Amino acid sequence: MTMNFAKSTTCFIIMTIVSISATSFAEPLSKENDTTQPKEITGHSKLSFIEPLSPNSGVNATWELQISIGENYGTDLLPNQSFGIRTQIDRYLGDDDGNLTVNETSSFSQLLLSARSWNNSELAGCCIFDYGLLVLSSPLDVSITPPPPGPVLSENESRWGWAESADLVASSDQRSTRLLDLPRTGSIVEEIPLIVSLQTPWELKFSAMQEIITGDPSNFSVQRSDSPVYSTIRIAIGQNDPPDVNVNRTGGNSISVPLDSPLSFFSECQDSVLENPQYEWGFSNNGTVVGSVSGTQTKNEEMVTTIIPSSLGFLSSDVLSAEINCRDSHGSSSTWYQSVIVDGENPTYEIRLTEITNSGVEIEHNVSDDILKIRQDSELYVDIIATDSSNLPVSITVTSNKSQGWRQFSNDELHFSTSFTQGSQVNGMHMPVEERHLQRENTLWNVMLNVSDEAGNTVEKTWEVLVEDSSAPVVMPSLFVNSDVMAPSNPPRLGDNLTLFLSDSFDDLDSIDDTMWTISVDGEIYVQDSNWSTAEKTLLPPLEIGGHTINIQAEDSSSNSGNLSFQFSIEPPLGFSIEVTDTSLSEKPEIGNSVIVTVFAKNSYSSVGSARLCHLTKCSDFVLMPGAPFGDFTLQLEVTPDKTGDLDMSIEWIGTEDGESGTIELSGVINVADGQDNDSNHQIKAFLLVFSTLAAMTLMANRIWGVNSMKP
Repeated sequence: MTMNFAKSTTCFIIMTIVSISATSFAEPLSKENDTTQPKEITGHSKLSFIEPLSPNSGVNATWELQISIGENYGTDLLPNQSFGIRTQIDRYLGDDDGNLTVNETSSFSQLLLSARSWNNSELAGCCIFDYGLLVLSSPLDVSITPPPPGPVLSENESRWGWAESADLVASSDQRSTRLLDLPRTGSIVEEIPLIVSLQTPWELKFSAMQEIITGDPSNFSVQRSDSPVYSTIRIAIGQNDPPDVNVNRTGGNSISVPLDSPLSFFSECQDSVLENPQYEWGFSNNGTVVGSVSGTQTKNEEMVTTIIPSSLGFLSSDVLSAEINCRDSHGSSSTWYQSVIVDGENPTYEIRLTEITNSGVEIEHNVSDDILKIRQDSELYVDIIATDSSNLPVSITVTSNKSQGWRQFSNDELHFSTSFTQGSQVNGMHMPVEERHLQRENTLWNVMLNVSDEAGNTVEKTWEVLVEDSSAPVVMPSLFVNSDVMAPSNPPRLGDNLTLFLSDSFDDLDSIDDTMWTISVDGEIYVQDSNWSTAEKTLLPPLEIGGHTINIQAEDSSSNSGNLSFQFSIEPPLGFSIEVTDTSLSEKPEIGNSVIVTVFAKNSYSSVGSARLCHLTKCSDFVLMPGAPFGDFTLQLEVTPDKTGDLDMSIEWIGTEDGESGTIELSGVINVADGQDNDSNHQIKAFLLVFSTLAAMTLMANRIWGVNSMKP
């Protein structure tokens, strides 16, 4: 029976080895297994290249691996890895009796030994070099540590694993850069770090998975289990290059530096991803080293080295030489060098500050004063000339907080003009009425002058600018008609009570109680040099119909005076006041003859209505009767008199808005004369005409043939 069991075990091992392909050992572990199994794998693997990685050559290398695994962690060489290694061996290589025997653990050792055949360097958990497999140059040496015999379920936790070593040969291609590809498929071997050792001057240059690589450029460790994805990890390897040195300093490209001010050098020694070069600064005065600073370059960070030349014994006009040497772990180095002149003298400047007021008055300000008093309506003219003993350009910069980013700058000479206004804290229309009537402080601005030479020696001067009050009070009147504000829909009319309110007015700095007021209407003063309590509300006198002008003058405590004039009209009162201004007839009226009567009338009040002309029961059509000041209208009616004397004529009218109506009787418009009087008048006119004609003929005949004739 023992023999039959041994035969069946051997058969199972052979079938298992045959059924497992070259990549089955490297199949990734499922997410479920990763979360349910504790990670109890320790050890390391190491790939050492013992020769330079020259192009187109065979490169000798060695491989070694040591791995120790907790018994709760199963193997992917047997089914159900999550069962743990002891249960797997007992169930699939043994008799599933709950106890591991020496034969069962030996069977597992044979299974594992067969799986570590190293027929494929990638599937073995190592790598691919320049797109090719590494091959064994001598037999693989494997030492297996199986789980100890005993109960499958034991209180004593045991471990299993193996160790292996081999001599390998890798083939390089013609390129100068070597590529090392490490598999990441989820196999057990990938759970321990892989150390890669290179021969100088070869080093790691780049990897997209740099975050899982640590160590030195020629001896680094790859923690494949930390890779966030199951994908090949590619590493680029090349020959070492000296570090690149990048240096900037305060003052930029200036040829001189200040004597007593800090001088900072910003350096970065750039090298391969795992390299942290050493740097050393040396500072010398005419060939004599007077100071040095050394340190280790921090990756992707500028290193700042600051000195003060005077503290190292430098004097003005000395030559300061600065040199940095960057050295990597291979001993390669690069150097940066610069010499500059030490300048210990500050630049000098002359400045003129001239204020020109709104009236053209020039005021020369003392530049040594700390506070400049400038009127708001003035223009300040600034003229600056700067020089330096080095005869190099001098930078002049003037800044102010009067507006964001305000700045004036030039070299050697700077000329400009500017003005200063009160700030946002003064009274304004944006404030409620009560707020804008309060006392406010004058605005205080800062003006900063900075004069710097090429070395960075700087002279500064700061002034405070006090903005003086030069703005008149702001007059904002409101005219009230009776109890409502005047508006196109509410015009003032004859007889209305008019009140002038100035409550919305304000001064930018003064309290409203410190202002004086003068108010006139049509040139006649009603309020003169009065305080606010008197002027704020003014009852105007009765005004006639027509246009009027109100003038308001306000003055603050600084004698700033402002005027505002506005015009308005007194409209006629509402209602109707109709009068006839003229009449006309198309012909002399006679009994029985038609005549057209035209009446010209005028409405002197403001209401609008309609009117018509009537005779007895006959009336014209209604026509528009406008209100003043456009109140003229014309009425026409054709009548036929039927009696002598005055005809009964009248105007009937009605209001459009309120329906008010009335009748105006017209007398003396048409007077019809008697017809007999007309016949007598015609006879007299005919007699006189005949008589005049006969008299004229008699005189003419007497002159021609009579006694008084002129014949011979």
